[in-house]
Amino acid sequence: EYFKSKDNKSKKKSPAKKQSSSKRTKRKLKKSVRNALLGVIIAICTAIILVVLSLTVLFKIETITVNGNEKYTTEEILAVLPIEKQENLFVSNVNLASDKLEANLPYIYDAQIKRKLPSTIVVNVTETTKYYAIKDKDTTFIMLDDNLKVLEKALEAPLEPYVLIDNVAVTEATQGQTVVFTDDKIQLSITKVNQAVKALKIDTVTSIYALDADNNYIVHDNRIVVNLGKADNLENKLYTALASIDKLEQTNPLTEGELNISTDKQTYFTEKR
Repeated sequence: EYFKSKDNKSKKKSPAKKQSSSKRTKRKLKKSVRNALLGVIIAICTAIILVVLSLTVLFKIETITVNGNEKYTTEEILAVLPIEKQENLFVSNVNLASDKLEANLPYIYDAQIKRKLPSTIVVNVTETTKYYAIKDKDTTFIMLDDNLKVLEKALEAPLEPYVLIDNVAVTEATQGQTVVFTDDKIQLSITKVNQAVKALKIDTVTSIYALDADNNYIVHDNRIVVNLGKADNLENKLYTALASIDKLEQTNPLTEGELNISTDKQTYFTEKR
């Protein structure tokens, strides 16, 4: 019993030893926390320094290149572009710059502006190649792109090639902005028909017009008037029209008349006599 009791006592730690061990553990924990916090602070400071350097010293624009322009010179584009050399590459607002180019230089159909490390801005321009023409009340012509953006106005004759938008009155035609028709419903209809023609890439349309919201038309090759009816389900209607016109022209390539596809139930053609 004596030996057993002595052995048990030897295995037990004294209160002083337990306290000392606990203090060492706490010190190690505090040191680990301090080291971790120090590491975080250093990382944050490093990141801040890098950001400040990148916005002040590094990545300054040294070169601006312009591609795809024919209507406008590079100098004309750079004069409008709200990005200048020595600006920071990443601070420059490329989306705002694109919008400004498209609005102030109307023949720019699309401007894609990209950053190229370490110091270059690349402006890729697509210019308008398709035109709509509207005869204004003073008998002059307004030219639009196929987004109905005004390109020019007060022209004595329309620019070729063009698709005529007929039977509309214009309230506002500001260069670089979408044209505004007097009748909102007709504007909506014309916009929908235009979008459908664009989506199907139909290049035989010579004019578009609407009598009202329920009566919309395109003219194929100045010969066949296609009555689309309401401005709904337009892509399917146009597919039907193209198939019908193809069959008609197999019999007579120069046939003229009106093709009515205003309803889903019946399609019929009235030949011009």
